[in-house]
Amino acid sequence: MTSTAQPRPAPRLYYGWVIVGLGFVTLAFQVVYRFSFSIFQIPLIAEFGWSRGTLSWAFSLSLLIYALSSPYIGSLLLGYLIGSSPNAVIATRLVAGQDIRKLGTRNAGAANVFREVGHGPGIIVGVADILKGIIPVLIVTRILGLGPVEGTLAGIGALWGHQFSFVLSFRGGAGMATAMGAVGGLLLGPYVIAAGFGIVFIFATKNMGWSGGIVLAVTFLVGILSVWTSLDVLPDALAVTDPSYIYGGFTVAFLLLVPFWRRRLLELTRRREILAPSAKQTTEDREPPAS
Repeated sequence: MTSTAQPRPAPRLYYGWVIVGLGFVTLAFQVVYRFSFSIFQIPLIAEFGWSRGTLSWAFSLSLLIYALSSPYIGSLLLGYLIGSSPNAVIATRLVAGQDIRKLGTRNAGAANVFREVGHGPGIIVGVADILKGIIPVLIVTRILGLGPVEGTLAGIGALWGHQFSFVLSFRGGAGMATAMGAVGGLLLGPYVIAAGFGIVFIFATKNMGWSGGIVLAVTFLVGILSVWTSLDVLPDALAVTDPSYIYGGFTVAFLLLVPFWRRRLLELTRRREILAPSAKQTTEDREPPAS
């Protein structure tokens, strides 16, 4: 019997070369995108009649769009857009038909709603403001799979969006609840435990500010014990293993205090300006008249 030679199967394309090829094409498009203005400078001027100044503005705008597409700026911008939602203003108008910025401390936050409008609307606004902080952080870290730096920037953006909302002409609230949410997104496991203490404390004291401080303190305490000690304070699914998330939480908490320090400095400056003429007048009154 004569055996017929079987044809050799054609070699399959290794998938790694597809990845390399797509990466090369992506880099090529990136280089072309960044330098296309310099290549087509003269044709653009001739076609549209642009001056060199207009062309420079267009090129700067393209670089700005390129920068905003980066993970760092994108995370910050995502947090800012979500954090700019004026929950306190909306809730007060729906419930009381008034502007929360003209009531009480004139602060567009959950604590002012809690005091001036009612405990129920205040708690609802507080939960909504917490979600403003936690949602962008979870999107960046859990859904997009980015790291603690991007998650921290998303939390900072949410805090700044609440404090300087573009919807409210770059004004807003103090940001305690939003900062709590941002820290909770970074330290989700410790935050779950701390939230229980916060709920008990807010019903016991009716003080949202102190309750928020307790939640932040317990969150950091449990997170530190989880990272730097051998104590099993959290189950493995909720444990914090990367200290970068704790550093990010401390950064958000630090930035929460910046507007407070700024207001305190302004108050001290105003008091000195008010007391200075009075002190000068008192000194002049004590001086004996010249003979």
